[in-house]
Amino acid sequence: MYKKINWTEEMVSELGTMTDKTFADKYGLKEGTVLAKRNRMGIHPFGYKYKRLRWVKSQVALLGTDTDKRIAKKLGVTLLTVRKHRIARGIPAYGQKNRGRFLKY
Repeated sequence: MYKKINWTEEMVSELGTMTDKTFADKYGLKEGTVLAKRNRMGIHPFGYKYKRLRWVKSQVALLGTDTDKRIAKKLGVTLLTVRKHRIARGIPAYGQKNRGRFLKY
């Protein structure tokens, strides 16, 4: 059964400052729960070496041609980075039937 977690400011401020497993053990959570929350908030994992990617045409051309996960691995960046840049450029996810541009509200 689903258990609602009340994320405190202290808990949120500690995301990414230790491994997800350590965090999960500290607060009695599942590691996957911590990973999902950290990813939703755009927080890199503990020990992550930030690699800033300057998107060149050949890299942008990859977006939407394969899964975001595979493209991220190929470029050496996070899944979140690829997904964010693909959506910002209005490029549908790989395999999405509607290959048109996203509507901007």
